[in-house]
Amino acid sequence: MEFLEMTGVAQLPRPLLFDLSEIGQAVQDPQAIIQGQAAGFRAYSLGQVCVPPVQSMGQPPLHAFLAGPEAQACIKSGYVKGAEHFVIKIAPGGVSENEQRGLPTNTGLNLLFSQRTLRLETVLFDEGILTEMRTAAAAALAAQLFAPRKLMKVGMFGSGVQARWQLRFLKAVTDCRQALVNSRNSEHAARLCEEMCAEGWEIRTASAKEIASSCQLIHTATPSRTPLLHRDWFTTGMAVHINAMGADVPGKQELEPCLVAAADLLVCDSRVQTFERGEFQEAVSQGLLDATSVREIGEVLHEPQLHRQGAEDIRLTIFDSSGVAVQDIMITQMVYDALLGRRSHL
Repeated sequence: MEFLEMTGVAQLPRPLLFDLSEIGQAVQDPQAIIQGQAAGFRAYSLGQVCVPPVQSMGQPPLHAFLAGPEAQACIKSGYVKGAEHFVIKIAPGGVSENEQRGLPTNTGLNLLFSQRTLRLETVLFDEGILTEMRTAAAAALAAQLFAPRKLMKVGMFGSGVQARWQLRFLKAVTDCRQALVNSRNSEHAARLCEEMCAEGWEIRTASAKEIASSCQLIHTATPSRTPLLHRDWFTTGMAVHINAMGADVPGKQELEPCLVAAADLLVCDSRVQTFERGEFQEAVSQGLLDATSVREIGEVLHEPQLHRQGAEDIRLTIFDSSGVAVQDIMITQMVYDALLGRRSHL
């Protein structure tokens, strides 16, 4: 008796498989990705999205992976109520030694299941790039809403793949092309500067204090567990927006808690996640921050009075992103629709 007969399962169609080269054809428009993220954040804050708790491996309180203490695997899943699909995203990354092996530092794939049959319909072998892009798109959206209107310099903490995507997506929302980068790895920082200069940025390395004193928009994209930016480095009355993108598990931290507490506006992608695994977890645990004062970006999209105003708006604003599954849902569905459309025209 054949195995399929024994299981009682008929021969089933295989899911569609797309590799990175095909996926790249569907992600050519940064503004479309940014607007897709905005729509997802709105739906999330309105309670129209079902998102289970994030599963993280390789980071405390779990044992480290053999790849080292910065390696981690993140599994996020969810679905929009009434939509055709649900999404499961698996994104391992943080293996710096992979560069010496000729491998990317991150990897991953996105799985698209039918909400009607619950069967796997599509696999996007994106090597983690869709996670990088949707993260950078969220930061670009926040910069569009909260960054000072006349930017002279952008500050970037981190010199990995996410720093590159952050700068690429910023080009869609600001004309500023002056940037300073701070990284613990000088070789990686030099490589970032070389690559981003080729993409139209005037960029050089700088100290953390120089970035704090001279940049009106600052992005942090590191795995740090100690503050990179301190409150007393910032000049009073200087309009600044910070996108804190690195903290995504308990214990990670890029900003001094009293800097977070000093902000005039605190925005996050998910209120539930920011206090558990995001940048605001430490300020709340130290009693420096009233959790009720933190807004979700999906809420403030509809409140233009909270967006950055003119030159007289000298607020310090901070956006924290720990990464919400709705972001993966939106970019996966966007890519799926585009790729399916391409195949139907072949």
